Amino acid sequence: VLGFFFSSILTKTPISVRRNLASLAVCTVTRLCEGAPAGDCGGDTLVQRVAETVASVPDNLLDELQDPLAALAKATLGPDAMGHSTALLRALADPGDGACSGLSAVETLGRSVTPMVAVQLVLGIVRLLWSLGAKSNGDNQRLCSSVVLPAIAPTLHNIHRRPYIPRRAKAAAVFSYVYACALLPDGSATLEQQVEIHTEMLAYVEVHHAEALGHGSASGVIEESSWMWLHALLLRALWQASSSCVGGGADGILESSAAVINNHLKAVTTGEPQEVLVTLAAASALAAVAPKLDIDRRARLFVLLWRCHLPRARGVEVRFDVNDDEGLGHWQRNRLEEHYDLHRVDREGLGRTLEWRDTMAVFLVAKWRALASLACLPGLITALGKQPPAEQQAGAPVFEEPWPHRFGLALLAELETLQPPHIAFWAMVVRRVAFPLVFTASVAEDRQREMLHALCSGLRGTILEATGDSSTYMPQGCMAELAATLCDPLLLEAERRLFPPTFCEQSSAESPLTEAVRRLLAVGEVSVGVSRCVVAPLLASLLRPSLHSNQGDSHENPSEAAAAELMVALLLHQEATIPDGAAQYAPNIAAGVVDSDGPGGNGSLAAVCPRACELGRKFGGTPGLTRILTLAALDCLAERSSCDGNPRNERTTLPTLVLATLHGLLAALRRALEHLLRPPSSRRHSPARPPTPMPMSSTHRMQLRAWQAVLVLGAHADRATAKFLVAELFFHLSVTHVPDVREYQELLGCVLCGRFPDLAVEPLLVPALKQFDAAVQVSASLLIIVGYLFRTWAASPKEALRSQPERITALVLATVPYLSHNAAYVRGCAAWAYQEMVSAVGPESFCAHAGGSIDATLIQELQRFQTENRECQKMRGRLKLVFTDFEPGPRSILECLVDRSLVLQDVSESSQQQQQQQQQQ
Repeated sequence: VLGFFFSSILTKTPISVRRNLASLAVCTVTRLCEGAPAGDCGGDTLVQRVAETVASVPDNLLDELQDPLAALAKATLGPDAMGHSTALLRALADPGDGACSGLSAVETLGRSVTPMVAVQLVLGIVRLLWSLGAKSNGDNQRLCSSVVLPAIAPTLHNIHRRPYIPRRAKAAAVFSYVYACALLPDGSATLEQQVEIHTEMLAYVEVHHAEALGHGSASGVIEESSWMWLHALLLRALWQASSSCVGGGADGILESSAAVINNHLKAVTTGEPQEVLVTLAAASALAAVAPKLDIDRRARLFVLLWRCHLPRARGVEVRFDVNDDEGLGHWQRNRLEEHYDLHRVDREGLGRTLEWRDTMAVFLVAKWRALASLACLPGLITALGKQPPAEQQAGAPVFEEPWPHRFGLALLAELETLQPPHIAFWAMVVRRVAFPLVFTASVAEDRQREMLHALCSGLRGTILEATGDSSTYMPQGCMAELAATLCDPLLLEAERRLFPPTFCEQSSAESPLTEAVRRLLAVGEVSVGVSRCVVAPLLASLLRPSLHSNQGDSHENPSEAAAAELMVALLLHQEATIPDGAAQYAPNIAAGVVDSDGPGGNGSLAAVCPRACELGRKFGGTPGLTRILTLAALDCLAERSSCDGNPRNERTTLPTLVLATLHGLLAALRRALEHLLRPPSSRRHSPARPPTPMPMSSTHRMQLRAWQAVLVLGAHADRATAKFLVAELFFHLSVTHVPDVREYQELLGCVLCGRFPDLAVEPLLVPALKQFDAAVQVSASLLIIVGYLFRTWAASPKEALRSQPERITALVLATVPYLSHNAAYVRGCAAWAYQEMVSAVGPESFCAHAGGSIDATLIQELQRFQTENRECQKMRGRLKLVFTDFEPGPRSILECLVDRSLVLQDVSESSQQQQQQQQQQ
């Protein structure tokens, strides 16, 4: 049942819920197996069924299921699950015949299975050993060297010198060794020590690879086609340029494969089935060994592999088997997992060539994965410039630019012909090779604009093809790599250079990259996963430290307008998620990304937002993760630009992008408020209705997101920024809002008025207090700000009254009328603020500094009434919790807002019990 679930059901569910469903399925089966009798643990079927089930687990879920798989193995195989698994592995790699007498059931089973079934069982056994040894100590931490290797070493030592060893034993031994070295903790150390075994295995591969290249019989080509993936996996793990093998040595594999490709490029392609298989074998071998060569040979093979194209086999049905030998065996595996999983190749190798349609899928993945590996190595572009120009491919666009810039243009033109999953590797190649060659002074600007338009449009269209009802299947890693390519720093810089605001105005053209990202974000509101693919590379490119290292220029920077527009869109964005009761699901940030060092990797995002991983874990199940990451990254950018040498810790400048983003947010808030104040004439509007949106409506949620961002970014405001920010804030304070929106406005008002009282008190706060017909909420908000200022000044009353007596006097005078306000909350706030300030200064001292502008008798009597009246004392006592510990400074920074928030996903009783148990532990 569990194997059927992994192979047939799980692949039809959304990517974001597969991890939870897989864990629940394994735990459920484990509970069902706990009460079953374990007497047949060493029988001929139970170990096999468990290994087949574990082999069906997708590679991308293996890490999350390590502990559940170990529990499943112990529940089904008993306490000696590792011993039973090792016994089956030893039997699979044993060259003996299963018909021998005196064998145990496991030995008979291992020696009797077909080669392909043996590989399937080996995959499950090594995974079982890995999961069982995760929490073990001592020798169990050396599983590869102490458990796996002793079970298969006899076969590996003789795998070439004894050709009569059955294919089943050879395949099981080779695959278990390579896979164990890639998966188990001590695999890399074991790989470095077994020199003798490596020599034997490479000699074995050389002989069989020669058969695959057609150096033997025609039937040999067909027979070896089923094992090309295993030969390539072994070459990638063991081959070195200085290895010594039989015959022509290790270089013989390289030379013979390169000769096949060169002959294929020179000859007229006929599409004969044998020709297709030979070309595929050569390309797979070259792809495996190319990254281990010196830089000049890597450059030659880079061009050679790029020029190589595999024809479709002529005269055969694409769904027919390549090798119809019944002795090969059958391992039914989900095609999407085998050929579309981008990371499975790292540990398990290329997909198997079982049907003729598999030849093209395997070739393209092998080719572009090798090109991506070569592109990630240093010095490739310089070495490409030294290579002779490659011939133009038939049917490809013709470019007149010099070599190697012509080569870069040809790589970009490949976008129209590629599909998932290999398009992810193409994205890595163009970021590292094509972009530096194309978007440079050596290529005409008109050509660059043409390619930038085509590239942005093509990338956006390819991503959109994977969304909607009629979408094509695309792995999450493909979408992430395409989005990273679209938001690459070189591409952003090219857009700024090629499409400045003046050019766009004169030619009525739009910036292609900005427009493509904007449309993808719009699609991300209805399609799951699109926004999270875009946000990481976009933030990493727009906010990278090198771009904002110098902020001493003017705030008016036209090149920042497009970037600020995207930041505003992200800050107001609500991505699509999959609701499931109280929980919501969406892919993780950078989920499935192949190029971890690229702009879409976690490292690039952490450079601009150090808390990205922490925020992703906390808010990953909410539709607000993208805007939280954006806000955190902008907050970090503002922090980096602060002046550490200022003794008063005051900011002398604000990053241009942050300033432009604040302008964009306030403009959006102004438009929304004006729409509420002056609705369209077609709508019936009651004058008595407050100009507030319906709670939790789209306008209300937009105001919440915008004011939260304005609060966090506005707390970093310098004096020039505060001048316009305070004026805009008081405009919004003069209008009623939904209470949760009002809280952010009041916090920002306290922060700005406290830091810049000369910009806020006399010009804005005092005149606003003199508007006596204002709404109750407006008056209360203003008096909260007054109370915060009075409490701050009351901490050092003498200094405050000496430095700003006129300001304090004007504010006290403006506060006194509200002592008679009809609303209790407004009246209480005014009374608390008045009492706090006058009591701290003293009525006599206050009147003396006020210069007689206020009647001393009135001041003294009001203060005495507030002090002696019992009801006033009760009122101040109730407001003490509101004002005394009220400190908007810490609450205005992002860390405090994020840490004090709770994500309410599962409020069931069982979830609460689990949380209590975790807290107790």
